[in-house]
Amino acid sequence: MATVPAIGPSRDHWSYFCKRRLTAPVLKALTAKQRELGVRRAREVGLLDPGDVTSPGKYRREHVVGLDGKVFSSPLRTLDRERID
Repeated sequence: MATVPAIGPSRDHWSYFCKRRLTAPVLKALTAKQRELGVRRAREVGLLDPGDVTSPGKYRREHVVGLDGKVFSSPLRTLDRERID
């Protein structure tokens, strides 16, 4: 069984992959897989509560997840919805 290498691809490897191997069908498959993994991860951390229905235009910070699975935090470092002066 192959193992994951200790270091990532070189720039030459990455350029070759992007120019020669990243075809439309491969990109479509990668996008679908990333979406599947993102949904799975969101469920694991409790972000996809079926009872919590939200309009797409009225999402809250806790509904937004980055590609790496991070829930974006407030620049104010608080989960409070209102600030008191």
